[in-house]
Amino acid sequence: RAERNDVGITYGNAEIQTNVFYTNNFIVFFSTDVFDCEKGCVDKTAFLLALDEMSFYIDRECVQSEIMEAKRSWEVIQDMAENPLPFPEKTYSAKYKDDYFWAIKYIDKVYGEDIVLHIDKINNACISDQLRVYHKYDIYFSTRKMNESELKLFVVRMKKTRSQNKYRESVKDKKVLNTYISSGAKARLTAMAKYHGMNINEELEQLINHAYTKYR
Repeated sequence: RAERNDVGITYGNAEIQTNVFYTNNFIVFFSTDVFDCEKGCVDKTAFLLALDEMSFYIDRECVQSEIMEAKRSWEVIQDMAENPLPFPEKTYSAKYKDDYFWAIKYIDKVYGEDIVLHIDKINNACISDQLRVYHKYDIYFSTRKMNESELKLFVVRMKKTRSQNKYRESVKDKKVLNTYISSGAKARLTAMAKYHGMNINEELEQLINHAYTKYR
């Protein structure tokens, strides 16, 4: 049960029973499957923090309406473009941290203005960068009311832009080498690159560096 104090609402033992979410001050009725859907799962701690924030500004009926509308919006968006962002959807990984922040900035840029969200005001480590990105993505498309073709076009452009951005970063300070090699040598170079988990130019650069070290 939630208890209100001078600071805010404390969710010591949030209780979900028979499709009812209880607090001391009001009762919010909603289906418990709001926490889970076929293509993903809502972070329960983050959900409670968001509910806490909402409770200061809107009444019980609005809280319930916002929760269910967010769930419906998420399901519609997922049906139109499953896993739309250029990184894994269901698992957080530190190696995608730059991608998370890039996605937030890209959505803000395309939208034309910063989207101020309640979740942005909640400074808590349990709300991952990944969750913040997907929340902003959901809010963006819920606000824009895009149809399926518009949404898919945006997703294609977003992934293409990120791919080009990462490519430019990867070739920065590198020089172009225009040359021809035999088809057999190209095939062997390709096989070696695949074996080492590299692309062809990385494999070629490694071979040159090794040869230079050996014969200089």
